[in-house]
Amino acid sequence: MPNSQVMPGLCAPRPVGPPPALAAGPGGARLERIAWERLAGFGEDNHRDAFRCFRAFCMARRQGRGPLRLGVAATAAFENRRPYTSIGSILIESGRINPREMSLTRLKAWLRDNRAEAREVMHRNQSYVFFRIEPGLRPEEGPLGNAGVPLTPLRPIAADRSPWPHGTPVFMDAELPWRSDRPEPFRRLMISEDRGLAILGPARADMFFGSGDVAGERVGHRGHAADLVVLLPVEATAAAP
Repeated sequence: MPNSQVMPGLCAPRPVGPPPALAAGPGGARLERIAWERLAGFGEDNHRDAFRCFRAFCMARRQGRGPLRLGVAATAAFENRRPYTSIGSILIESGRINPREMSLTRLKAWLRDNRAEAREVMHRNQSYVFFRIEPGLRPEEGPLGNAGVPLTPLRPIAADRSPWPHGTPVFMDAELPWRSDRPEPFRRLMISEDRGLAILGPARADMFFGSGDVAGERVGHRGHAADLVVLLPVEATAAAP
């Protein structure tokens, strides 16, 4: 059933293709050049600092949106809808990172310590999201969801829009590191407020833990199993997957 028939008015599709100001061109090399040109505008004249900022753009591309450590906040605006390839999976399959060690923290450390290889690995992912600066959003605030409002920590999930439309309520029952580094029971009603390029199928969801280093450390571990109970209007249940 189309999303608009399940919950009309709640869908907020992201435009496809590059921003109008950018001409179409080959993915990796052109986008890297654009990124470096934009970073030059922030006054980064040190190669190490510039690479750190470029890596931040790549991680934001993976996560959809987020604050940049430049005193500004950015949010996803356009996407090219090309095939998504997980750079984490590439590093595991090539033996660069042990699968038991894989986490966002470990991934970022590898990118930092292997700069030359990092560009080649990142360019193997053809899926790109183009960002825009949000002048009215403070970096300490939650990032914007698809509805255009800041996300509240531990309430929103990102899900595949094909089966579950924007605004779908989902009850989650899981063991998660949501209050400390140790997993503990997490049972609460969540709302599908966002989407992710790597989130495919009705049985997957990403939860927004919050902004900042602490939240990043907790969300950076590998996925956790969870029971998801989707709440739908009675008239829509017959068409649900």
